[in-house]
Formats: sequence, C-alpha cells, structure tokens
Amino acid sequence: MSLFTSLYTGVSGLNAQSKATAVVANNVANINTTGFKRSDTAFYDIFANSGGVQETPGFGVYATKIARIDGQGGLRQTDSLLDSAVTGNGFFPVRTSPYDTDSRMLYTRAGQFDVYNTGNGEAYLRNSNGFYAYGWRLDANGNTSGGGIDSLVPVQINPGLTEIIVPTTSAEFRMNLDANATNINPHFLTAPYNTLPVSEQAVFVPPNIVDNSSPASFSRSITMYDSLGLGHDVSFEFRKVTGPNAHASSNVTNLTGDTSLIGTAMGGLVAGDSFVVDIGGASREYIIGAAPAPGQVRIDTVGDLINDINTNLGTGVEAEATLDSAGRLTIYATDPAATIVFAETSGNPLTGANGFFLQPDATGAPLTYDPDSYAYPGQGDLPTIGANTSAQHWWEMRVLGPADINGVRPEITKGLMNFDGAGQMNFTGTGTLTLSAAGLGGDFGNDITVDMSRFTQYGGGYNVLTADQNGAPLGERTGIVIRDGGIVTATYSNGETVPLYRLPLATFVNANGMTEVTGTVYAESMESGEVTLNFAGEGGSGLITAAVLENSNVDLGSEFSKMIVSQRAFSASSQLIRTIDEMTEYLSSLSR
Repeated sequence: MSLFTSLYTGVSGLNAQSKATAVVANNVANINTTGFKRSDTAFYDIFANSGGVQETPGFGVYATKIARIDGQGGLRQTDSLLDSAVTGNGFFPVRTSPYDTDSRMLYTRAGQFDVYNTGNGEAYLRNSNGFYAYGWRLDANGNTSGGGIDSLVPVQINPGLTEIIVPTTSAEFRMNLDANATNINPHFLTAPYNTLPVSEQAVFVPPNIVDNSSPASFSRSITMYDSLGLGHDVSFEFRKVTGPNAHASSNVTNLTGDTSLIGTAMGGLVAGDSFVVDIGGASREYIIGAAPAPGQVRIDTVGDLINDINTNLGTGVEAEATLDSAGRLTIYATDPAATIVFAETSGNPLTGANGFFLQPDATGAPLTYDPDSYAYPGQGDLPTIGANTSAQHWWEMRVLGPADINGVRPEITKGLMNFDGAGQMNFTGTGTLTLSAAGLGGDFGNDITVDMSRFTQYGGGYNVLTADQNGAPLGERTGIVIRDGGIVTATYSNGETVPLYRLPLATFVNANGMTEVTGTVYAESMESGEVTLNFAGEGGSGLITAAVLENSNVDLGSEFSKMIVSQRAFSASSQLIRTIDEMTEYLSSLSR
C-alpha cells in the first residue's frame, strides 16, 4: 500500500466517524420526540477483494446506519384522553390524507392524537405530526370483524352525532326480600284480593283486611326511558303471600307451641275430641288430651300437633305446619298438586268457634282445601317457577306503570315468585321478567327485559344492591376519547358512550427493516416483510394504553458515550492524515 493509499484510508475513518456522530446527533436531537426510534452505527472494514489471502492492510472503514425501530420507549402519563401508546409490538396505521386512500399506508408509534377540523365541516383523528389515523368502523353493537389494509378507513368524527338518546331495553335487580315479612293469607280477606280466583273472592271473614289498596310489603321504582328520551317511573311492588299450595288456617290468634289444647285459647275443646288430617292421600288421626285408640295419635299442645305433622305425616316433604306472625296455626301441602282434607271424628274441634276455628275453603267441601289456581294473566311475563316449590316462601310481584293524568298508575303485569329454603329464587330458564312495550305506554318501541335471577329471600330486612337500567335521556356530545385497546369513543353528557372505531396494530416480521420517513413514520419495505393487522393484544401485537405516550427509546448516557468514542476515533484518523502528510513532505524533499 502506498502512502497516498494510506491517506485515503485515513479519510475513510474521518467519513465513518462523521456518519457515526451524525447518527448520535440525530438521536440526541429527537430525545423528546414522541415515538422516535434511535439508530446505531455499524462499521465494516474494506479490502481490495473479497476472497483469498489479503497481503495488504486494507483500504479503510465503511459506516452504515442500523435502525432500532423495535426498541420499546418509556411511557409517560398525559392529561389528554386521545393520547395512546403501544406497549410491545405494533404500529398505528396512518396516511398523509384522509381522502387519498390510494396513497401508501405509513406506520407510527407517535400516538399523540387530536380531533382536526378540515374546515369543510369534517373532522378526523390526526396525530401531532399531521398524519391521519386509520381504523375499523364499529357497528351498532361495538363490534368489527377486522380485515386487511383495504378494510381500513380514516377515523372520521361524525359532526352529526352530537346528541344521543338511549331507550331502555333491559334492567337489572339485585335485591333481598325479607323472609320475616308477614304472609298475606287469603283466608282472612273480606275484599277481593287479586291473587284469588274469582270463585274465592269476597267470601272470607275478619279480622284482617288486606287487598291491593293496602301498602305493599316492599316497593322500588326504576326510571326507564322511551324512544324520545323521556323518563318514566316504573314501580315494582312485592307482597309476601300464602301461595297457591293448598293450606288450611285457624282463626285463633296468639297461639304458641306450648299452648294447651284444653281450657285455654281454644276453650271449647274437650278431652277425647278427635279428627283426621289427610294431605296428598297420607293421613293421621289425632285425639286431644286422652289415651289414643289404635291408629290414633295423642296431642296435648299446639306444638304436639305441629311436630307430628312435620315429622310423620306423609313422606316428610308433603306436609308442613307452622304458626304465622299472628300466632295462627297454618298447615300447608308442600306438594303444589296435593289436597288437604280434614274430618272430625269426635266432637267438632275443627269448625267450632271455640275450637281450631278453621276457615272454610270455597272451592269444595268446607274442610277440603285444594291448590289455588291463581289465574295471573301476566304470570308468563315472570320467570318460570321451578317444580319443587317451597310452601311458605311465595311472593307476589306487581309492576305498575307511570301515573296517568289522573294520577292512576296502570298495572303492567303481575305474578308469583317462589324461593327455596336456602333463600334462592326458585326458577327455571333465564330468570327474567318481560315488560311489554304496549303495557309500558309512552313512546316505548320495544319490550324491556328485567333480570331477576339474583333475587334472594333472607331474614334481616329488605336490601336493594342493584336497581339499574341501560337507557338514558337526551345527551350532548362532550368529547372524543380513545379507550384502552384502541377504541375511539364518543362521550355524552348523560353518561353514555358510543364506540365509533377501533385502531388496529400493524406488525412486521422485521420491523427494523422498515423504511424511515420524515415525521416519525415508517413505510413497508422488502426487508420488513408484509404488514399484518390485528386487534391490540392479539396475534402477537402489543397493547394500546390510553392517556399515555411513548417516549423516544434514546438513552442519553449511551449516546454521549458513543459520541466520545467517535470523537476520539475521528481525532486519531486526523492524526493519521497529518502523519502521512509529514511523510510525503519528507519524501518530496529527498527528490530536490
């Protein structure tokens, strides 16, 4: 190698270190550029040929820039709900214009978006570098099937969608009904009570008068919205009732389990009075205060009768005797299809006013109690009651619509609910109540489904955990936000949100092979491979986080270290050129 060749080798060193310094300078200059990706410098030595044994020292060095596009930058919180950052793989698809859909798609990590008004009545989502976001338009249910590049559209903020009304289509109740509430017993009604069949109305005697004009056991209203955004209060009333199971009731009050059957509250009973109780075909004969004959059971107190019925009558699951809150004896057939039949075999302990004073049933013989066929026209609107009903845990639910001009609230529907012994609602199917649009009145254009599946019945009072519905009155648009996952959403003053678009993430086999373009954007290239679009978090793509921006991935300390090394290398190459200059000057002096 000649001295002049060595001179060119030194110049190559100056050029290479100049390039390296330029790369460092660009990295440092963009340290605060959102989504910027740093580059490194790679050095290659140069030889006269590419094979064989080299007998010359070489011809210098060549420097090339290596992009670090796939390097993650740090994240920082912002105050803008339109800012978005990608964590992991992926880029936002953007274009220079929302109109020129034939131009090439570009890709960026700079998610500092805002709504840009074009001046012709249109508005689009654009980032701070002037590139327009592209995404998938969402349907009315907030869904999209995705697709390729051709399926992307500019994210346009529709200027006409400035107001919104959301009619109520569904509601949800989560509440507990008080298991200790007093049963409304139709055997003691003097006025028609709507749970009774027509044949049983207005035939019972005092003392208690309870009908639909009396206060409900509990009630709660929900405001529901029609298609005009008008709110209507729909009231739900609950009454604990002695349900449709056959039951017999004594009209003697203040009884306890220790009450003697002779000489106390039922002073007309005498020792030796006897009677038969038959429930669902299983029967026992009881004798009061006397030695039992074969087949008889002696009872001396009210508790004796209750315990024996609950323990021995039928199979143990068909009969149930108890004292209600007024201290009246009530005997149930827990099988909803079973009939209770009483017969006096000695004396008149059952029907006498000074005996048990059982209230007669109106559907047959006075002491034959059939299951009540409550004919609720709206029962089909309520959840279907399960087969294994609990005799003492029945509730009537009555739904009343908004008051008319006379202040009268029309009845929308009514029916029965049942709860099991564990306090859970006894139903089959979905556990929903359907309120018909016709019954609701107003401008309701659709039925409303009320989820009742999480009703419970425990002691300790009434407790409403959730009473909510999905409608909303008229609301003005208050802004556009980007939610986690890249969902572009319109927000309204009534608290509603409408998803409009979904921003995809573009991934590449070799992201570092993309072509850099001015504006912190990149273009697809042969080295990067073809683009793949995915929802955030799917298909190997990263996550989109709202109200966050990605910083550049430049490390200032690392860049300064590189700059120092390049400076020293540049200085050394300069010294090399100076030395060669001195050597050539010396050789030139020898020739004089």
